[in-house]
Amino acid sequence: VCVPDCEEKMCGDDGCGGGCEDKCGELECQPATGTCGPVECSPNCVDKLCGDDGCGGLCPDLCDGVCIADTGECDTSQQPCVPDCTGKLCGEDGCGAECPDLCDGICVTETGECTPSTTEPTACQSEADQAISATDVIESASKLCVWASYDDWELAGTCFQEATGLSDDCVACFTALFQCAFVTCDDICGGAASTACDTCIAEKCDAAFMECSGVTYEEG
Repeated sequence: VCVPDCEEKMCGDDGCGGGCEDKCGELECQPATGTCGPVECSPNCVDKLCGDDGCGGLCPDLCDGVCIADTGECDTSQQPCVPDCTGKLCGEDGCGAECPDLCDGICVTETGECTPSTTEPTACQSEADQAISATDVIESASKLCVWASYDDWELAGTCFQEATGLSDDCVACFTALFQCAFVTCDDICGGAASTACDTCIAEKCDAAFMECSGVTYEEG
């Protein structure tokens, strides 16, 4: 004769083919031990193109438009806003945020232009900064910091200053250059240096950097 045994069990099998009283409440029964544990969450992205997976994470973003996060549906009548700071020294990026402020004067926010300063830019023109620039430390610091910190331009700037010892004003120009590269050339650079990436940065970011720093790049 089988005698059910639920002693010290909160739930689960009673040893005789039946079940012990489930005392787990909102917790989940662990049948193998007869104990209670937290309810395990199983992500669910069935029929979802994006949005919440139901467990605090995100479903793969397959939305070619604007994601409706609550339902996981995709509104293809709208397109995600792509920030554009091409040719701008400051002002809005077109998506409600600000472009890197490289203006050494008064910013015309509507156009992103900068009212010319009465003095030449001097951010990187001090004797100490010039001495550092004459070495290869800037090139080595760029390799060390920039792509290793990809998508975190503030981290790249901090690393760059620690590696070079350039002044705060000069590093601010470099940090803005990194931000421009990460934001404006992200789809081309993808976290790694390349000829196409260098070309994008030269076309879209160098002019603003030169305006800020006083550094001049020779064409060609």
